[in-house]
Amino acid sequence: MRMCKHLRSITLLAVLLAPASSALAQGGTHPVDVITRAEDGALVIGGFTDGALTFPKRVFTNGTELGDIVPGVTFNPGFDSLPDQFPQSVVVGVTIRAALRVWDGSDFDTLAPVTMTVRQDGIDAITPASDPADPSAGPSLTIGLTDPIDGRLHEHPGYRLDAPAPDGLYLLELELFVDPAAASRSDPFWIIFVQDEGGAGLSDQLDDAAAWVEDNLAGNDCPADFNEDGFSNDQDFFDFVNAFFGPGPADFNADGFTNDQDFFDFVNAFFANDLCN
Repeated sequence: MRMCKHLRSITLLAVLLAPASSALAQGGTHPVDVITRAEDGALVIGGFTDGALTFPKRVFTNGTELGDIVPGVTFNPGFDSLPDQFPQSVVVGVTIRAALRVWDGSDFDTLAPVTMTVRQDGIDAITPASDPADPSAGPSLTIGLTDPIDGRLHEHPGYRLDAPAPDGLYLLELELFVDPAAASRSDPFWIIFVQDEGGAGLSDQLDDAAAWVEDNLAGNDCPADFNEDGFSNDQDFFDFVNAFFGPGPADFNADGFTNDQDFFDFVNAFFANDLCN
């Protein structure tokens, strides 16, 4: 009886880590997915924030709980693209840029004691033990082919925290590429995975962990894009002024205070927005 139970578990795991993405790819865009588009010859990463599709978006936390079906495994986030962004039937792949990190309660500076495996169509890419000298030369994996009709991609690889899979928040750093190179590689982006078999409520730390990644790793390529919609325009000016004279947040220079210096710093960034567009 025990042997049958183990065989059923092994069979289920094999099915889930096999090419399940093809079935998922038939649906629409998922709110937890990493969305990509081509912009000025480069891949740009976006995603849903408060129900709205936002570009750029570089830190992903929704739907990243491991073990919802099989311990230590999830199939979110998937990778999606808008239609007609890329040529038909080109390869889209992902590169693991760094070793897996684990949250220590205040930062992600600590190397994880385990690895993470990303699997698609029976092929694995495993996080390296240390950061590659050239991040873009890290372990890579084909995610799938763009649609032969509209050039869209929608695939869900499997993510597995490898044994012994201790509880924690784990940071995976990735970039996307297409081959042949219809667009240059994306900027780095980060996925924070939650492993909480012990029920310690680690999801409660996700906001702090994501804020640390935003502040210390993602940065802001366009500070004048105050509303983070992917553009620097008049709406950003109005949104900042409303925040500054309203409920906030408007600590533009992140010094811990909202004062006249934030206003001057935003105005300077806004009128230098030719660097952003």
